[in-house]
Amino acid sequence: MPVPGQAEQAPPSTAPFTPTGVAPTSGDTAPLPAAQAPQPTQAMPPGLLPTPPQPAGPASSLPASSASAPELASASVGSSSGPASPPRRAGLASRRALAGGWHLGQGLATLGAALFVFAAWATWATAIALISVKVTNGVFVPCSATETGCQQHTSVLYLNPGEMGAPPLLGAFGASGAFFWWSVLTVVGLLLCPFLWQAARPWLSRLALGLYTLWALAMTVICARAGAILTQNFGAIAAHGAAQTLYVYAIDRTVAIQSAQVGPGLSLAIVALALAFAGVALSIVTTLAGGAPVTTAPITANLSQTTDGRRAARAILPGASVVTLGLVLWVWGFFLLPWATVNCNQTPLLIGVCYGLPVSSALQIGMYSPLPTIDSYIGVYAIGALLLLGAIFIAITLWRRAINRTLCLWATLWLLVSFAFALVASHGAALAVEHPASYTLEAGVWRGDSGVLVVFLALLMILVGLVPLWAVAQRRSRRIAATDAGG
Repeated sequence: MPVPGQAEQAPPSTAPFTPTGVAPTSGDTAPLPAAQAPQPTQAMPPGLLPTPPQPAGPASSLPASSASAPELASASVGSSSGPASPPRRAGLASRRALAGGWHLGQGLATLGAALFVFAAWATWATAIALISVKVTNGVFVPCSATETGCQQHTSVLYLNPGEMGAPPLLGAFGASGAFFWWSVLTVVGLLLCPFLWQAARPWLSRLALGLYTLWALAMTVICARAGAILTQNFGAIAAHGAAQTLYVYAIDRTVAIQSAQVGPGLSLAIVALALAFAGVALSIVTTLAGGAPVTTAPITANLSQTTDGRRAARAILPGASVVTLGLVLWVWGFFLLPWATVNCNQTPLLIGVCYGLPVSSALQIGMYSPLPTIDSYIGVYAIGALLLLGAIFIAITLWRRAINRTLCLWATLWLLVSFAFALVASHGAALAVEHPASYTLEAGVWRGDSGVLVVFLALLMILVGLVPLWAVAQRRSRRIAATDAGG
């Protein structure tokens, strides 16, 4: 369709180029007025086009630097549909490389934090120690040297920073406080990782990166101190008659270490922290270079802003109510209900007071092994802190309507991890019911209780609610891509 104010161009294969202001000279066209008659042109060299004459009159005068309409149209078409120029291709390749480096940095940081959770509770040293113990129900139980029947016994201890009180923290917080804070700190890095991936909120990603860096530095200090202690030559120290003593959280007393052999936990921790720092460095470099992906669309680009009533809110966030109810039930069942009870009249124990087995003890029993791959004391605080704080983050993000694939991915991973630990805890509760004496539990009639049922029901509800949330996240992703493409 011709543009008003300019002559229509014929297809290139059927007619020659016609400059602006010059009409085609076909036989059926009306003669032009004298003021607009075409001027004779000289023959031009092959490949060059004649310069269109400038129409007379002040109303039609154009600046010398302005291009004709066909030239502007052809330039626009060439820049949008034609092949990109080499500088432009180089710029696109550079931006893709920076974005890939940013994602690689986040991936390394996430991998380092996840590996550190395992490494922190793996065996850093296998030690031989003299411990005062007595036999109770066929089980060796630590005791004080002044107790009746207490005797020295050579025992094997599997040590890590948590078991020895994380030495820099031991002096500041005492034995119990040091163990608690070490348990929490081991999972802080992993809890920060979902925020590292927040491309829609660059300030949040950068804040999380700063906190993650501080966490990695703190873990480096603690691990360096613990590693220096556990890699001592305890045998040489004992040979000189000055046995090295260490506090051991599992038996809640200080023991004399005769010898120790370094385990895999220390090496894994070094690798994990190296990955963490590599991810931090790569993230900082690519962010400063402009490689962090930033979307121009709002975080709720695909969601209606309607806030009229609860029905509208549920329509805006399909599945949110189900996920929220599931999280509340999960907290109730996981932390507040017993997983096994002894000598209780109410079965199952839904409302009432009765001595029961908490989830922390059920996790310890379920993870216990004579040759541990991971310390069962991770179940005391660390697992609960990881899952509880993760559930809180999911709930807050969900009801702030920040629905995206990052949220859904991490919520799905949280669901899988929660399900795995629920299986471990239910296995531990079953072992406690079958062999209570083996785990120094109270004598009596043990039976499984309501915590197991409520937790698995809650996880099923969360799974059902995540399905529509994934659909919302996919629609939002497409909307953001369209918004960014539209400029």
